[in-house]
Amino acid sequence: MERQSSRRSKMDILFNILDAMEQGSDRPTQIMGKANINWAVLLSMLTALVNHQMVLERREAKRTAYNLTEKGRTLLGVWSKVREQALVVVSDAGSYESMPKSVSEPQAADSSVLSSLVARLKATGFATRDDVVVGRSGVGHRFNVVAEAYGGSKHGFLVYDKVDEMDIISAFMKRMDTQVNVHMVYSKAISDEAARLTASYSIRAVPLKLMLSSDLMLRTMYLGDALLSSNSLLISVDPTLPYEQAVKTIANELEARNRDMLVFTSKVSPVHKSLTGGPRLKFFLMTSNAGGVSAAGDGKFVIPANDTAILLDTLQRNLRQAGKGRSAMIFDSISDLILELGLEKSYEFLKQANEIVDETDCLGIYVMKNGAHDQRTDSFIKSLIQNHVVYDASGLNMTRSAMPGGAGGAPTR
Repeated sequence: MERQSSRRSKMDILFNILDAMEQGSDRPTQIMGKANINWAVLLSMLTALVNHQMVLERREAKRTAYNLTEKGRTLLGVWSKVREQALVVVSDAGSYESMPKSVSEPQAADSSVLSSLVARLKATGFATRDDVVVGRSGVGHRFNVVAEAYGGSKHGFLVYDKVDEMDIISAFMKRMDTQVNVHMVYSKAISDEAARLTASYSIRAVPLKLMLSSDLMLRTMYLGDALLSSNSLLISVDPTLPYEQAVKTIANELEARNRDMLVFTSKVSPVHKSLTGGPRLKFFLMTSNAGGVSAAGDGKFVIPANDTAILLDTLQRNLRQAGKGRSAMIFDSISDLILELGLEKSYEFLKQANEIVDETDCLGIYVMKNGAHDQRTDSFIKSLIQNHVVYDASGLNMTRSAMPGGAGGAPTR
């Protein structure tokens, strides 16, 4: 069995596991037998599938069971269509052993478009690299552009006229095999089905005009690892600017990294209005009039702004329920909290909130308004939070990073 599984690609094994679950197998031993693989391979694949939210792990008394999520079921269905078409081609391709390692090719892109994209990436700080990335399967995956961000993470850009369902699946396969952050850039349109799959698989699909014009989006992508490298991030914003755009862009980056988000805000906040409708968002609308937590419809809840015990309990229960490393909390805003409760109670709340996000290996993002506090208050709040970023007229700039190099090594503008 072990020898046989080594001859198969990891992709085949992956989909054999999904297929076994679709046929009703939910126990590890059942799945192992149906997929015809050994125990070590099964555990490795199940861990990856759970992490990518394609499989749900359930612990029941003395047994553990696994079931497909909607995301996993969708992938299996699309893959079955792809495999049916591929079998026709493979039957005419000759012996597999005689075939060289292949390179998956992207769609051809206009040279002027690529030049413009490369120029924008370099202006943001990215370093462009070779356009082929060899995956764990040994297959080389070619992108239209490969760029390296701050901290060394790789981003692969695929440029299309129109994006359809099969393009999303192809991009997802590239990401699974290479672990590169994949971004799809299209000049004309994206189909409804493709748009649905981008949300399901956390693949970023962006109109070409937006990619070439949005300094904030590119800057957030470039700083992504630095922004999200610790368990806490402070965003100091200029309240006279549309700072909700910065928060939304960071939320998009979290979504692209498979993070669900708890958003503590108010109904009238521009952050609430800008984030409304995201598939990974759960809102807790803070108000002084609430006596407890109550449902407000559409995945929203009303919660008292002046009761830190309820705020902390709600945060802890939701982060624990999501699982370690799965979620992020966006708190908008610290400035309003200080006005409501005072510095001492706010400081204690933030300290305990940070302990909760550390315990769950999640991320706490806190919004603070520049000029709303004296220097002593600013210093107290900043001492609690590892990563600091400022959003003002000059754009998005990092002032302190938990990554190697610290504040002096963090890229600024």
